[in-house]
Amino acid sequence: VRSGKNLDDVISTLIRNFGEGSDYFKVLVNVFQTVLLSEVNEHLKSFFMIVPALCISWADASLQAKDNMYKATRGVTKE
Repeated sequence: VRSGKNLDDVISTLIRNFGEGSDYFKVLVNVFQTVLLSEVNEHLKSFFMIVPALCISWADASLQAKDNMYKATRGVTKE
């Protein structure tokens, strides 16, 4: 009986969180907010400040890799 109630609770939560018209950004914020605001993760308090730099670094590395692949298929040697 308890497992049936747990299943019903999980299904209703999934329907409420991921139904049509849901704000998925809000769901993500709610999930990460409880984790990031705990005392155990105090060292991540300023994590948001490095996200833009990480995104730019990833984009730059992806473009360089794409350029290197293009040059490799065209027979251009790396300088």
